[in-house]
Amino acid sequence: MANKKKSNTKSPVQSKQESTLYTNSKPLQTDSFWNFIMGFHAELFLVIISVLIYIQTVSYEYTMDDAIVITDNMFTNQGIKGIPGIFKFDTFYGYFKEAGNAQLVSGGRYRPFTLAMFAVEKSLFGSNPFFGHLINVLLFAFTNIFLFRILKKLFVLKLTLRNGFSIAFITVLLFATHPIHSEVVANIKGRDEIMSLLGCLLGLWFGLKWVDSRKAGFLILGLLSYFAALLSKENAVALLVIFPATLYVFKEKDFRQSIFKVIPFVVVFLIFFLIRFLVLKGTGFSGKLSGELLNNPFLKWENGKVIPYSFSEKFASVFYCLGMYLKLLIFPHPLTHDYYPRQIPILQLTNIWVIISIISNLFLFGWTIWLVLKRKILGFAGLIYFIPLVIISNLFFPIGTNMGERFVYISSLGFCLAVAFFINQLFNKKKNSKFPVYLTILIAFLFSIKTIARNPAWKSNLILFETDIETSTQSAKLNNSIGSEYVKIGGNSTDQNEKITYIKKGIQYLEKAIAIHPHLLNAYLNLGNAEVYMDKPELSINYYNTALALDSSFKDARNNIAIAFRLIGRQAGEIEHDVEKSYQNLIKSYYFNPNDIETSRLLGIVYGIKGEHNLSIEYLTKVLNTDIDNPEANYNLGLAYKTSGNIELGNKYIERAIQLNPGLIQNLKK
Repeated sequence: MANKKKSNTKSPVQSKQESTLYTNSKPLQTDSFWNFIMGFHAELFLVIISVLIYIQTVSYEYTMDDAIVITDNMFTNQGIKGIPGIFKFDTFYGYFKEAGNAQLVSGGRYRPFTLAMFAVEKSLFGSNPFFGHLINVLLFAFTNIFLFRILKKLFVLKLTLRNGFSIAFITVLLFATHPIHSEVVANIKGRDEIMSLLGCLLGLWFGLKWVDSRKAGFLILGLLSYFAALLSKENAVALLVIFPATLYVFKEKDFRQSIFKVIPFVVVFLIFFLIRFLVLKGTGFSGKLSGELLNNPFLKWENGKVIPYSFSEKFASVFYCLGMYLKLLIFPHPLTHDYYPRQIPILQLTNIWVIISIISNLFLFGWTIWLVLKRKILGFAGLIYFIPLVIISNLFFPIGTNMGERFVYISSLGFCLAVAFFINQLFNKKKNSKFPVYLTILIAFLFSIKTIARNPAWKSNLILFETDIETSTQSAKLNNSIGSEYVKIGGNSTDQNEKITYIKKGIQYLEKAIAIHPHLLNAYLNLGNAEVYMDKPELSINYYNTALALDSSFKDARNNIAIAFRLIGRQAGEIEHDVEKSYQNLIKSYYFNPNDIETSRLLGIVYGIKGEHNLSIEYLTKVLNTDIDNPEANYNLGLAYKTSGNIELGNKYIERAIQLNPGLIQNLKK
């Protein structure tokens, strides 16, 4: 320890010079780069760069999971009035509008804080993605300013002012420009990542102030900030390791003191965990593993059965993804939002990239622990990288997918800090060389260009799908998403050639999705929809039946197969004049959806033709009970009554039909 203090002691001359620099008095003989980063201009520059590289996103639409947390969430759409519901139920409840969906992904989801923010924005700005994107950009910029201030404060405790400011500035510059953050900032739903990190930073800042001053007010602010971070995303649990590590490395507290100081934050975490446990009805962080491939990537088909990965296969996949994260942080290309099965293939421990990842990650982690014990800044950087990474790695807690670029938002801070540390070492070794300055500028410039080039992928769902399918070619989820989007576009098109083109493209992607994931319900649903849009409802039946065979409670498939049978029944009656065929298909339609009034109306007509007037009256009356002003139903019910002998009542309904639609009889004759 004595040697350590000696190595960190500043000479009187050095302290005087750096004090002058710090107070922005006349700069001493040092280059403009250091004057820049040690003054107010550094913060202004970081704000400008953070805003400039993401300002283009404010014109983008809602995309991806924005539907779950914003556009199709019943609580968010209620505005401020919906906030109690947001905190009362799991995150998925407002979207699916029914209980039990917390288990759609392993461990469930309870992230009410950012949903509450979206609800407030809904009340203030309505359904306008501009403000959601703008707030994301501003919060990201604020995070970078605050991060710079925290790092300056910490590094100056260990290093000279010049070195401390240098590492802090380079770290935040790289963090602000790194392309892997595009998904977090450009997608409004990424707010949960932004607020989780920001809440942790505020918690750390006030926590350090509490340690220094012992004022309870700082502790309360720190605990509230940390609670908000946990309510934004569960990976904020990483602060329980990072906070005591900060005290140990920078404040040089002993191990016991560092652990003792984190106890209040542990209590807040336990309170959050209890609330989460109660809201999700007993679901912890691991939860019950899903049997659906898109929510549990560690499943495979073998001999026609779905079975879990072997231990070695899962272990290999986890470490392959850890290697991918490191690769994308070093060389962020290509980027994609989708790493769902089978974009990450089934791997064995003998795979060369798995072996490289295992060796490199275990070495770096071991080195990190050794450096932390030595109270080194580089060890602190490694800890910031590894602790959040372990949480989302699938190593201990299943997260429902192989990996995602947004998941390393916090971990990337540790990576950027390590890079900044090594660049600063170059500054110290080559004091008269401009190479380190040029290297910093070059990396930040290349990162910025890549980020600006990546952002437009998030303009809309279609653009995102079309962009990322070039990278995530083997993802069942993305093939299904783009196929479904094309089918939807084709189905809504009034141009016949365009309609056919889009639907055929959609079918190709949907068939590939099924080839990858044979039990993908939504793909079968949309293949059925494609045939309906192509005016071939009879071909859609097999697809809908396959979906229902896999899940008999699949509501969309039941509703759509009912529509298909109804279309076949109507065509059989009106065009083919085959009453029996019409009847058989309409009965099937009614079986799948007895609440469809058009099916009931058509059945009423068919029963009338068949001479079963009581049944005709029954079904037509059901229509009017739902839609009393339906002219066709009134007219047909009138005919049914007249045919059955009740002339007076029959004329009453026919007159009512003519009142509702004076040209009805002429139209029927046509």
